[in-house]
Amino acid sequence: MGVLDKLGKVAKGVGKGIIDTGKSIKKEIDDNLEIKRKKRTILSRFTMKDLKKICYEYGIGQPSSYDEDIITGEREKIKLTRDDYIDYIIRRLNLNQITDFCYKHRMPLPDFIQKEHYKTPSPTQQIKTKGEKPHIIDAEQEISTSNEFDTILNFISEFKPEPFVDEKDLQNQLKVKLESGYPNRIMREVGTQLGGKIDFAIDGKYGIEVKPIWDKKTLQDLIGQIILYKRAFNEVGVVLCDIGKLHHSVVKEFLKEYRNQGAKAIVIRGNIRSKRGKTREIRFKY
Repeated sequence: MGVLDKLGKVAKGVGKGIIDTGKSIKKEIDDNLEIKRKKRTILSRFTMKDLKKICYEYGIGQPSSYDEDIITGEREKIKLTRDDYIDYIIRRLNLNQITDFCYKHRMPLPDFIQKEHYKTPSPTQQIKTKGEKPHIIDAEQEISTSNEFDTILNFISEFKPEPFVDEKDLQNQLKVKLESGYPNRIMREVGTQLGGKIDFAIDGKYGIEVKPIWDKKTLQDLIGQIILYKRAFNEVGVVLCDIGKLHHSVVKEFLKEYRNQGAKAIVIRGNIRSKRGKTREIRFKY
């Protein structure tokens, strides 16, 4: 084989590699564009209130209300539109997070999402994930069925407490709710080897802590509890009852820290009303 023939084969191999790489890049671009299209299709059904709510629940802030001239640096206040929020959310949340929000709040989804991605089981159905290793996904990779713990949290998010006067009263109400959906799987005040007792354990692998937000110290102490509980359970969730004593921005910062520590959080909002003298009663607004 002559030198020219060898060079021709090398060039042909290089050319094929370049073509294959180009095809791979094009496919990745097309896939990302398709995901963005699906996100926009879902978000276009949201009201402005829904768009603000998903930003708050995931702690991603909101679009800037100022338009800045990149040359002069001058800033002009603008009125944010639905499209501003939609574009902002598309850049910061993946498709799985957006569809999870819809399921959590019982919002209708397009048929193509329901068929391709999710079929959420009811709490009382047998879920065949026990003993299986968790599946790790990339930011834009989708899963075919909901994680069992996410399903449990979605079930808890429907919890609507009656008026209560202390943390123990609230825990007892949540216990009734959990046992209605997951009978014979709930344990109360389970201790861990490193200390502390978590309010609820499910199958010994999911831990749930319940806290009315009395003050900032309550939220601060919870960080340490989460660190301990994460060493004892596969998943940890916290159910926070925001009774209006702290500003939402303060609560949101702690929610970010809980996520950083690997916990998931549900926030229920209520307010304090007096009942017979100094006795406090927490009532909820839904």
